[in-house]
Amino acid sequence: MDKKVGKKEILLLLIIFAAAVIGYFVFQKLQSTPGAQGKETVDGTVYGTYELRQGRKQRRFKLKMRKVL
Repeated sequence: MDKKVGKKEILLLLIIFAAAVIGYFVFQKLQSTPGAQGKETVDGTVYGTYELRQGRKQRRFKLKMRKVL
């Protein structure tokens, strides 16, 4: 029996490969998302981004407010 690989089989393999590559990159992106963060903003401008929890040690920070005319 001579079996030839047809166009449909090649197309199916390419679709499966493309889905695997896309799935890999989506999985990597989801794994790299940061945890809980607090952003310090004033009038929409970000002045700092802080991790709210690092391991088991909690981090505290003070914000100093000043009057702007």
